[in-house]
Amino acid sequence: WGIPHIYGANVADVAFAQGYVTAQDLLIQMDLSRHASAGTLAELLGDADPSLIDSDIQMRVHHFTQTCTQAWQMLSASTDPADQTTTKMLTSYAAGVNAYVADLQAQKFSLSPALTFLYDPATIKPWTEVDSLLVGQILAFQLSYDADSDIFRTQLSAAAAAIFDHADPSTQPALAARKGIGDDFQILAPFDPTYTLPSGWTGMNPMDQTRASLDPAEARALLPILADARRAVAGMGHDHQTHPSDGSNNWVIGPSLSKSGHVMVANDTHLSLQNPPIFYFQHLKSPGKLDVMGVQFPGLPGVILGMNEHVAWGATVNNIDITDVYQETVVTCDDGQSPCVVFNGGKVPLVPRTETINVGRFGQIVNTVTVTLYDVPQHGPIIPRVNSDHTVQALGSTEMSIRYTAHDPAPKLATVLYGLDTANTMEQAVAAIDSGFIYGNQNWVIGDDQGHFGWTQYTLAPRRPATSAPWKVLPGDGSAEWNGYLDPIYIPHAYDPAAGFIATANNDPIGVTDDNDPFFDEPVVDGMPLYLGADYDPGTRVGRITKRIQAATANGGKLALDDLQSIQADVVSEWSQALLLRFLDAAQALAEEIAQPGTHADLTTLAQQASPISQQLVPAALAAVQGWSSFSTESGVAEDSPTAQQVSDSTAAVMMQVWVRRFADRTFEDETSAPVGSSSL
Repeated sequence: WGIPHIYGANVADVAFAQGYVTAQDLLIQMDLSRHASAGTLAELLGDADPSLIDSDIQMRVHHFTQTCTQAWQMLSASTDPADQTTTKMLTSYAAGVNAYVADLQAQKFSLSPALTFLYDPATIKPWTEVDSLLVGQILAFQLSYDADSDIFRTQLSAAAAAIFDHADPSTQPALAARKGIGDDFQILAPFDPTYTLPSGWTGMNPMDQTRASLDPAEARALLPILADARRAVAGMGHDHQTHPSDGSNNWVIGPSLSKSGHVMVANDTHLSLQNPPIFYFQHLKSPGKLDVMGVQFPGLPGVILGMNEHVAWGATVNNIDITDVYQETVVTCDDGQSPCVVFNGGKVPLVPRTETINVGRFGQIVNTVTVTLYDVPQHGPIIPRVNSDHTVQALGSTEMSIRYTAHDPAPKLATVLYGLDTANTMEQAVAAIDSGFIYGNQNWVIGDDQGHFGWTQYTLAPRRPATSAPWKVLPGDGSAEWNGYLDPIYIPHAYDPAAGFIATANNDPIGVTDDNDPFFDEPVVDGMPLYLGADYDPGTRVGRITKRIQAATANGGKLALDDLQSIQADVVSEWSQALLLRFLDAAQALAEEIAQPGTHADLTTLAQQASPISQQLVPAALAAVQGWSSFSTESGVAEDSPTAQQVSDSTAAVMMQVWVRRFADRTFEDETSAPVGSSSL
């Protein structure tokens, strides 16, 4: 099946072979990952694709090479036995990769001719332990960094306020009537209020219920700055605004609901189908401790998702908010020339750093670009505005900085994998995760062969003061500073719950968004509201999983492997189920107006403007959807040999999807296209 099974005398031997075999299959992918994380992609092809210079500048903002180097130094100095084993695995893995590179350079192997223009084997740099940590770092970044969401929401609020909230009712009545629509565009509550842990916050103790103030109103003048900042971060990290449908799911069935009496773990990571694939499947075994099978990201030793002899586990993004964007006021320092930011009524000097971008062509460096970036000591890097000539614009009077937990070294992230791979019980697996998985933002569901199952989403969740909404840009003046991290008891978790199962799908885990306010009206502990995040999946996926599990286990029913596979392959659209009657009402009215003009006066113009073929298709669309009761979205394509029912379901699904999208566009187009200078909603 193309899966390597690696056996060694000890974990270091296994890691060496894993490094060799993974490089043999996926060296280019590994190399691209470390370059992307370090901000050095331009070294490879920047001369042919200058946009790589700009992307390198934006990645250098996060100084991941420095962070991972510090993490490796801390890990190497640790006296913890698990850390020491992990360092040996990382060193052996790097040696295995380099053994393959040496064989490639000795022409024992060859690269695909299609890659020779990009990669000369003689120029491939040796793999290091820091490179493996860089691979892990960018993966955590892609799953947790969400500066774009904070900027977008602030941009949306500011634009809506400028257009509608401040419109003169006497001269702009249509705009003034829409006052407050900025909030309507930012509904945080789920479409389906299904929660992983319906009982709410874990680890509660006596507390006050102080009501905090909302975030300050944004000014029209901030719009150009927000637009520049968003262009700089768009598409980076876990960009829910650009890719709102990205997500995955997992669930675990306890022995009381299982036909076999054993725990069952299901996981679908929903990652993109790329070539080569994101995950690399393998089996690793050494005497005593290690016997694990599953998937790993190429470039890291061990297995990240899978099973060993006693424990199985899966993971998916939990959407805990670990990124904040600050609005900084830049002034001249007291020396009359250096840049400072205003903080707590004083001036704090910015810390400049010079970044040199090497620009390559066919493995050779042909040019360099040098830029100066700035860090705000109490927050983090300033988001740079990169010009078309790859220079960075000078600092303005207002800038945006980023505070992100993954800017700090996390030496035990790699040790977590070793702990998972060798865990004998669910409790040991949870302990491994909670000991060092401080960012990466995952829901981990775990089961063991002793009948125990659990869920943890442990991460370092910052504690924010009750002054401004953390899902928008925060004031950098000192009024919205982090004060440590939430006690782990408040990070939602569950072990052997009475419900008999646990399900997650990037959803709000405990209902903090149920009233559209995940922060200001949450319980206050030590003067600060408990806060997880604001940007969750609308809940339909976890809702569908939960409904399927509950239906199958009603009246004493039990679940088998086939049932879990069926749930994972479920194609029922709950959105269509909820919106069907609206579609039918609209289609019926339009069909009646077309058949007899004047029946629905509000539709007369629309019906008259429709082409003859469109008029003919309206009754057909209505008929196609009227009989749709399964809400199944089967593909219906010929290569799947569909039944007549599947073709019918597919047709109805297409009709509904097209209508929903166009309905949303037609409904809000006049609001979202309203101009504010050069900006719009």
